[in-house]
Amino acid sequence: MEAMNRRVRLIRSLRSLVERQDFVAAIEELRRCPADVGTVVDYFTAIEKANSVPLINLDVASRLLQILLDVLVKEGPRFDAILSFVLRHVGRLLDLHGGTIRENIATAHTHTKCPVDISHEERLARCTACYDVLESLSRVLTEQHAQRKDATGDGVRSLQRHLKLILDAKGTPAG
Repeated sequence: MEAMNRRVRLIRSLRSLVERQDFVAAIEELRRCPADVGTVVDYFTAIEKANSVPLINLDVASRLLQILLDVLVKEGPRFDAILSFVLRHVGRLLDLHGGTIRENIATAHTHTKCPVDISHEERLARCTACYDVLESLSRVLTEQHAQRKDATGDGVRSLQRHLKLILDAKGTPAG
């Protein structure tokens, strides 16, 4: 009963933080507490209900991608609904920031070091963090789900194509 009360308090707190659009604090609270997959699902549902998805910046997206990767590794192989949930939300985050990630990764080696452009360096660091998670996500999807022949497998392959466009940016010359 205590665990259930703790979860309810966490979910209320997360919803309140999402309503205030304090995504970073919500993610930190989610990471501090031993959250189960249901709590993660509820957090993403709160973001959707608040119509806050378009407000997610690159920093928050990189943190959310890591949470989705953790959920995929933990529960994805066992539950189709969890896999579909992860696919949908990774896709939404890529729709928001995939172009930025791809562009920054592709042009990272062309940016001159002097003068220092702090905003560019911060953006590149966030894009690199996203890129690293997307690489891991692609690997997990390939190893665990690429051979599926059902509709969920179609979703996996669709997301893999989207990921490939971003992941191939590292070897793409600028221009």
